[in-house]
Amino acid sequence: MKNTKYNGILAIIISFVLFFSLCMPLGDEEGINMRLEGENATTSQLEALKPTLEYVSKRARVSCYTDKGLTASGEYVRPGIVAVSNRNIPMNSQLYLEGFGIMDVRDKTATWVRDKYPVLTIDVWMTDNECQEFGLKYLTYKII
Repeated sequence: MKNTKYNGILAIIISFVLFFSLCMPLGDEEGINMRLEGENATTSQLEALKPTLEYVSKRARVSCYTDKGLTASGEYVRPGIVAVSNRNIPMNSQLYLEGFGIMDVRDKTATWVRDKYPVLTIDVWMTDNECQEFGLKYLTYKII
């Protein structure tokens, strides 16, 4: 019982230390901790404090498909459409694919593709000849 009590107290102490270390200013090194004085703060100082989102590039297994007809989104296949194996990537979103540019996510790959390959698979819609020439590649992508 005593160990449980002390473990609980230790967990609380560690939580407070982590909380306060994250909330406390980092210091004034290289202007990181800008202290803004109410109305004296300039717009550029406020803009500098805005958080920025950084989209991380990752590599995906990129193949092609040549199906004719409708995609899972209900629109007809066309150049610029991709199918993705990750069901968490929203339908109708866009991604930047190395060598292709901005592509529209309008389709999902077959579930066996998702189950067989642990890395994201992106199927790019192409014509038969383009697909045969393309083969299979590992390329960098960014969800935008």
